[in-house]
Amino acid sequence: MNDTATVKHRLEGLLDELEPDPDESRPLVEDFARRLMSRASGEFLESHSSSWLAEQVQGAFDLLDGTPADGISVSVRELPEDAGEFVVQTVMTDRAFIVDTVREHL
Repeated sequence: MNDTATVKHRLEGLLDELEPDPDESRPLVEDFARRLMSRASGEFLESHSSSWLAEQVQGAFDLLDGTPADGISVSVRELPEDAGEFVVQTVMTDRAFIVDTVREHL
């Protein structure tokens, strides 16, 4: 399966798993999922379950949606299948010094 077909197939499964809060607009969350997952490789999508991908999409959407316009939000989660590895998500206006600091410690 090529990347385009893989993305389409995995996106269908991911959308079935999404359960946005009643306050959220399902079309908005689905559009966010489509845009986010269109950047992922087929290999990445195939290596994770639809439910895990849906959790990541929902978490990223909630983090972005809950951050004030000029605010900063950070989320750190351990990857369940990769003990000891973490996902760090940030939402902020362009602050190059923060990116440099994170890169320095990686």
